[in-house]
Amino acid sequence: MRGLALFLMALLLLGCTGTAHVTTPLVAHKSQKITGNYAVHIQSGGWQLKTNPVDASCSLWRFNTPVDESYVKAMQTVLTETLQSVDFRPDIQDTHTLKRNGYDAQISLVQGPAASQFGISPNSFGAGTDSDVELTLHIAILYPDGQRQQQSVTGRASKDGFKVICSSIADIIADAAREAVRDVVSQAVDSIDNQLEIRRRQVATRG
Repeated sequence: MRGLALFLMALLLLGCTGTAHVTTPLVAHKSQKITGNYAVHIQSGGWQLKTNPVDASCSLWRFNTPVDESYVKAMQTVLTETLQSVDFRPDIQDTHTLKRNGYDAQISLVQGPAASQFGISPNSFGAGTDSDVELTLHIAILYPDGQRQQQSVTGRASKDGFKVICSSIADIIADAAREAVRDVVSQAVDSIDNQLEIRRRQVATRG
């Protein structure tokens, strides 16, 4: 009997872990490409999230929410479509290697804090489910002459819906995570565009 009880408890615990499968979003960008040759380093591995409940409903449930793959694919796609020439590199360049390899700048994208949670709230139809995801990204641009620019952006998204069983909450979490990826990538591209434009103006002013 004791063995059977332990087996049933193990099944219960296994049933309390789900996975929110995050698909890659399409990210809108400007049609005109940014001129120049850029080395890009995309740090990943830090956004393998766990989505936890914020209230007692479905309190035994936790959802694995792997955001990294969706984020990297979306970022690589939009930067390829936005920059005139881009070289995705696993290493970080210094000013000497930037000059030697003919890069106009290196763009480094480093993952910052991230959070994902879900909640259940009673309504006239039974219970509503909502999920909130937040992703912070640090952007650094290094030029061959040693000038640096830095900025951080935070992508946020919330999704809600009606789910009858706890396991189906994964769909809402996945939708929120996908939209948070879209938001952080979109903000990052806008930030890169703005910082490169500031650099172009500075260079033009110097003659």
